[in-house]
Amino acid sequence: MKRFLSFFIGILLSIMGNIYSQDKEDNVFKSKQEFSDFIDSMVLIYYPQEAIDKKIEGIVKVEAEISKQGYLYNIKIDESLDSSCDSIALCIVHSMQQRYYWYPSDGFYPIIIDVPFSLKNIEKRPVICNRYYNELAQLPLYDGGTLELLKYLSNNNKINNQVYFGKIEGRVVITFIISDTGEIRYPLVIFDSKSINIPAYEAESIRLIKEMPLNWTPGKNEKGESVNCFYTIPVRFRLY
Repeated sequence: MKRFLSFFIGILLSIMGNIYSQDKEDNVFKSKQEFSDFIDSMVLIYYPQEAIDKKIEGIVKVEAEISKQGYLYNIKIDESLDSSCDSIALCIVHSMQQRYYWYPSDGFYPIIIDVPFSLKNIEKRPVICNRYYNELAQLPLYDGGTLELLKYLSNNNKINNQVYFGKIEGRVVITFIISDTGEIRYPLVIFDSKSINIPAYEAESIRLIKEMPLNWTPGKNEKGESVNCFYTIPVRFRLY
């Protein structure tokens, strides 16, 4: 009986481990190439205009510590390129919570992430309007308006109403592109004076934006044409 029970528990733990690994792998880059492609695509979209104008190219090296859950802690610049590029590099790494292509088996492990800035393909960057510079005649609209958007963020936030991290409340700010077809692309963690820097909160914020229903009416220019544009949302965490 004991041998059977041990055998059964072993099988159960194996199944649970496989399920956990599968869930974990769904969000993780499958290879170093996929990881590099992600960084390149984010740099292309968010390459600072002032750095482009100054023809600044090179690599920002970002230092971090990765946990066995895939969270990145103590993210900071190891080798600087330019202040504007450094800021974007940090934002990109903060947007990779639980997506790094390799996890340590135990504890924390120091890593260096290269974020290369190259003007080689900059002409391939899609035209993206900025809502703050009067480039839009009509702003993007979520179906049901701002109230429905806030309701989605609140109702689907897996951290709200949970006793996590000492009941720390605050917000994570995410910017992303709403395409001319209403799709959501390239979510990026950005920072302001009220942002909180908690890896699990950043990961949850990115998940909420990526899994948001495609209920967006795209922004329009003065000709009435649908256009790509940036949009920024604060994701709030309230623990009751």
